[in-house]
Amino acid sequence: MLVKGEVRRYAAEWIEQLPKGKVFHLSDLYKYLKANFPDECDERGMTPDNREPQYEKDARWAVQDCKFKKLIELAHPRGCWQRL
Repeated sequence: MLVKGEVRRYAAEWIEQLPKGKVFHLSDLYKYLKANFPDECDERGMTPDNREPQYEKDARWAVQDCKFKKLIELAHPRGCWQRL
């Protein structure tokens, strides 16, 4: 059974290991999660409103966590982030 927040932790760890100055897009993070943790992503299912996979929402929360820790900053208004 998948512990709630595990996918979020995987996403945060991926961001933290990026080299400083690296720019990434949310879609890069989604691809990483789906490629490396497909079972966990599938197990998370869909959001309650059934609009998107829950793992994508978890990934965005991980981005917010890293932003609050000042590990990343918004590099472009269209969802590109830069590792600090």
